[in-house]
Amino acid sequence: MALFTDGAINETIDLQNYENRILDVASAEGIDLAGKIALAQDEIASELMMFLLKRLPFVESQWLPQPATRQQIGVSDVAVTGPLRQWHVHQTLALVYRDAYNNQLNDRYQGKWNEYEALAKTSSKNYLRIGVGLVAGPIPKASPPILSTVAGNGLAQPTVRQQPG
Repeated sequence: MALFTDGAINETIDLQNYENRILDVASAEGIDLAGKIALAQDEIASELMMFLLKRLPFVESQWLPQPATRQQIGVSDVAVTGPLRQWHVHQTLALVYRDAYNNQLNDRYQGKWNEYEALAKTSSKNYLRIGVGLVAGPIPKASPPILSTVAGNGLAQPTVRQQPG
């Protein structure tokens, strides 16, 4: 299971599963979907931090970090679950349609903006009621390997091909 800080919670295809024409809207209105995906994740991280910091003094556990430690580790121990993905999709779509509406003050986008904003609020409440998935010993996703070539000191062997006989 991925961690909150391992990268984007959802991709463009996940947005399309909720809203088929999202690529058309983003293209027509000049909206950067990758930027909105990242912005929605940042907003959710802030809400999660406030939630976790507010709840910590009331939870007695040997492995849950105390408030000072929580501020240092942030949300790096939060697991990405289905309800969190849903909240992220709704939050991202609300941001996209908010920008689309504000670009031209086009009423056809205002309805979608309001709809996804309401869905995002409901998704966040549901997620926080279900519970935030925390990992006791989180291991972040490894970074991609860096490959390079090194010159060897051996001679190349010529390839000998035999003619069919």
